[in-house]
Amino acid sequence: MCAQKSGGGEAELGQVFLRYDQQLARKHYRGAIHFAYDYAMIGRKEETLRALEDAFQERDPWLVFLQKYQAFDFLHSEPRYRALVTKMGLPPAY
Repeated sequence: MCAQKSGGGEAELGQVFLRYDQQLARKHYRGAIHFAYDYAMIGRKEETLRALEDAFQERDPWLVFLQKYQAFDFLHSEPRYRALVTKMGLPPAY
């Protein structure tokens, strides 16, 4: 479920996670996958896709679980998301 559509605490929690990760990134490396999840929780499609593409470039091992995270379900119809899934060789979940 997309956090933006739920209108509840999930979007607020996503904002908290985003601020936390931004704060950590000022002092330490923080992988793009963390930001992708944060942006997904608040329904920011463009930022989520960009962060996922960055995570792919970083070869983040957590991307193998991409299709399992419900936070990214709202991207399943997006061509950029589908292209990323295809590049990784993952079976489509859409």
